[in-house]
Amino acid sequence: MMKRDTGLWIIILFTFLHAFCCVACRAIEVEDEHALTLLTIAMTFILCYRRDIKFFYTIAAVILVNVLAYLIGNCLPKFLIPLMGESLWVYVISTSVTTLILGALFELVIDFIIKNSEPESRTLRQRWVVRLNDRIVPVKTEQIAYFFSEEKCNYLVTFDGGRYIIDSTMDEIVAGLDPELFIRINRGCILSLACIDSAVKDNGSYIVNVHPNLGREISVARSRVDDFLKWLG
Repeated sequence: MMKRDTGLWIIILFTFLHAFCCVACRAIEVEDEHALTLLTIAMTFILCYRRDIKFFYTIAAVILVNVLAYLIGNCLPKFLIPLMGESLWVYVISTSVTTLILGALFELVIDFIIKNSEPESRTLRQRWVVRLNDRIVPVKTEQIAYFFSEEKCNYLVTFDGGRYIIDSTMDEIVAGLDPELFIRINRGCILSLACIDSAVKDNGSYIVNVHPNLGREISVARSRVDDFLKWLG
């Protein structure tokens, strides 16, 4: 069974959309191939986005999923027609089953890649170079409360309330941190364990209260809730 934080509901939604598209296109006697391809691309992009998959791998996933959709979608009717005859429902069922298979397979592959993509060893950074006006300032890792993104810039915030621009991407920052002490809770926020005061459940996710106060709501991405709770424990 797929876990609660996976894209099962997205896959089911697009399964119905694919089936509806198939019925609608054939009802008005137009080809459904292009419309179904666009729906498959949209589903793949959404699944990749909510799992924070890099753009290059998202494009590769879109291509692979559409190739598989074409192959499966053309093979299934050949098995169903002898059983059901040449009818609209053959293509509706074929389209729906293809979407379910590809969506579930895609989620399983992504889960496997994420769980096995951590390097066996990593070099943890002891200090970070940040910018303060015209100066550059070294900040020790143990002084850092959290990192966050705002208006295309990444910031480092220290426990004494200092806020500095840091010239590193979120992926680069995570790679240099101890995963026992820091966690990325969404695309634009990395928290230290020591900065967390509490976490309040909110509509399937959690709102995290931190110090020093960021001045805005900090929420855990739904796809990261399980990892966040395990990390806290």
